[in-house]
Amino acid sequence: MAAVRRHLIDLLTPDEIAALDALTQRVVDHLTEPDPAERRADRRRLRE
Repeated sequence: MAAVRRHLIDLLTPDEIAALDALTQRVVDHLTEPDPAERRADRRRLRE
């Protein structure tokens, strides 16, 4: 981890770190959101 920090994080400006943070959050949100087909199946089960 120290090598990553030394070679990447410490070289970034505060604006670049903020942009990386925003992008990371967007990817995490996308990867953790339920599958659309799963949401439809859940709604169908709720109506039954």
